[in-house]
Amino acid sequence: MKILLTTQFVNNKNDYYDYFLTNTNTFFRIIAPLKISPGLRFLKHNLPELEILEFPTWQEFTVKLKEGWDAVGFSFYTWHIPKILKMVEHARKVGIKEIWGGNYGALNEEIEHYFDKIFYGYSEYEMAEVLESSIERIKHPPLIHQWYLRPFPFRFQRMGFLFTQRGCPMKCSFCQTPIFAPKTIPIPLESIEEVLSYYKTHGVDWIVILDENFGVLKKHSDRVIELLGKYGIFWSVMTRADLALNNLDKWDETNFMGTGVGIESVNREVLKAWNKKMTPETILNLTEELHRRKRYIWGYYILGFENATYESSLQEIEEVYKFGIDYIQTTILTPFPMTEQWYYLKEKFGIRDKNWAHFDTKHLVWNHPNITPSQSRRLLKYAFSRLNEPKRFFKFIERIAKCYIDKHHSFVKGMSFMLSFPVKSYLYLSNSSKNKQEKQLNKT
Repeated sequence: MKILLTTQFVNNKNDYYDYFLTNTNTFFRIIAPLKISPGLRFLKHNLPELEILEFPTWQEFTVKLKEGWDAVGFSFYTWHIPKILKMVEHARKVGIKEIWGGNYGALNEEIEHYFDKIFYGYSEYEMAEVLESSIERIKHPPLIHQWYLRPFPFRFQRMGFLFTQRGCPMKCSFCQTPIFAPKTIPIPLESIEEVLSYYKTHGVDWIVILDENFGVLKKHSDRVIELLGKYGIFWSVMTRADLALNNLDKWDETNFMGTGVGIESVNREVLKAWNKKMTPETILNLTEELHRRKRYIWGYYILGFENATYESSLQEIEEVYKFGIDYIQTTILTPFPMTEQWYYLKEKFGIRDKNWAHFDTKHLVWNHPNITPSQSRRLLKYAFSRLNEPKRFFKFIERIAKCYIDKHHSFVKGMSFMLSFPVKSYLYLSNSSKNKQEKQLNKT
């Protein structure tokens, strides 16, 4: 079969992911162009006969369809659905035989009828069956993001993404992962070492481990830590607060910089209702311990529990502020399709907004009994400014710098290493031979 896999289209090729603008009002921001889809890269890396199209413009997408395909698959999240359905409509119009859907956005009973086939979860092996191919082991593709510093138009840092395991055994009621990938499966260590070696030889000094909960598979995670130590790469990680607390001593033996965790709420009853199996004290203990070690913590916080009011939400934001977390992504409680929370809130209160583009955690899409959509937007704006105020943001940057200083045992060497990022990024991407390697990687 001749198969094309694509993401949603972008409005122009200069579209980028502005994490800081999304979550704070700081003047200085770090952005990354929308270039890489990790899911599609994994599929292509393991099944080279597939062709992928990452964040095309509408024109690029329509031109690509003219090449003729047996099937076109779409990888997307819930808030991409309006764009995806427009792409599906066009693909049907030009005669594409099979339309497939995948990724978290396809976990939605209300849009299933638009697709001939839905791929649930990680799909390399299922796709291999379709292609009558085989996969010996899952190989990890290089996933290098170029970050830029705004408002200055220069390259800041080349960062690598790493996945060491897939899935999550936790059953948080707001999360789609228990449906998407309920079992935790390790990425082969051989594959992890291959990509770490690639990162090291291609000028990547810092990686972020994007597992749902790094450390759940303890023996496997310990081996990954040994590999990180072997290659001397600085690294950050996504995990649970309790797992981080239990592993900090071992992590600190390598170039560990900090961790991201789900705070969700500082209300014990809310955490219990969401089946988070975490206490606010655990988050506070982790924050204090990381700061004692001169490491940083960033967190993810959700506004708008069903019993919350505008006034109680303001109070909770102040409670979150007192935790001293370096950087916080605040979201509005958004029930995602097929989650336990989706069925509960839909039945009890109803979904008021079916514009799927608003399911980006920045809009109130359900009928909250105490908070209006306009109030939720005001709360979100206030949380951005309060939780990520400038002095805390610069403290966050300071802790990053201290990681380099401590590991080099020298202020001058550590700062020189950090300040070399823009220079190395510029030199790397200006080098014609390596530029060719990067372009070839983007194609293959």
